[in-house]
Amino acid sequence: MKKDLNICKLNDIYGKLLTDRQSEMICQYYDDDLSLGEIAENEGITRQAAYDAVNKGVAALKNYEAILKFGLIWDRLSCIDDSMSKENILGEIKNILDLRE
Repeated sequence: MKKDLNICKLNDIYGKLLTDRQSEMICQYYDDDLSLGEIAENEGITRQAAYDAVNKGVAALKNYEAILKFGLIWDRLSCIDDSMSKENILGEIKNILDLRE
């Protein structure tokens, strides 16, 4: 499985909406860079069960992001800085609000 490091951010945002086990396994896989075999050993489950839990958790995180867009909004907000003109800041805020529609 190819690791998408954006999942770390999504887990930080939406992880509380997952089961504790899914969130923890995603953290182990993406944040701690453990293999599925290492996670399986840590959790006392099979590698397939670890794979399934991580995949289901990732799918749920992506679904939450598709609906709520908090990750995208956070990225857009973090681009606003003091050097921007008032018009550019207002334009960026309008673009952010348009994401919600």
